[in-house]
Amino acid sequence: MRLALALLTWTTLTMQQARAAIVPTTEDVPSYVAYEAQRQWVPIDLAVCTVFVESRFDPNALGDWQNGQAEARGIWQWHAASWRLAEDLRWEEPVAYREGAHDVARSTALALGMMRDGYTDWWAGWQVCGGILRGEGR
Repeated sequence: MRLALALLTWTTLTMQQARAAIVPTTEDVPSYVAYEAQRQWVPIDLAVCTVFVESRFDPNALGDWQNGQAEARGIWQWHAASWRLAEDLRWEEPVAYREGAHDVARSTALALGMMRDGYTDWWAGWQVCGGILRGEGR
């Protein structure tokens, strides 16, 4: 139910509202991700749903805990090794992982670029959302 509500919420916001969000807050994240997904030719519904599953749109989200340490950070739940590899593969200027993973704009650009390049399996949320949007698991 929360997933359906979240997906409905982001569709009510306009793309101009998303563009105006210079520093997206938790409330702006769905619109921002939708706008950027459209710009990068990534399916909007899957991108927004993936972020919801991964982090509930929380830029400060921590996850994948190992021995009391968070292994994943930000709305896309980036891992340090994946972040560095993605920067290398996308020829991006390196940004410190701990700051970059929590930066909505930077992490979204990097994640969507990787998804567009076929690395969708890096996000468990992508597989979950694909099944939900196809009507599986009801």
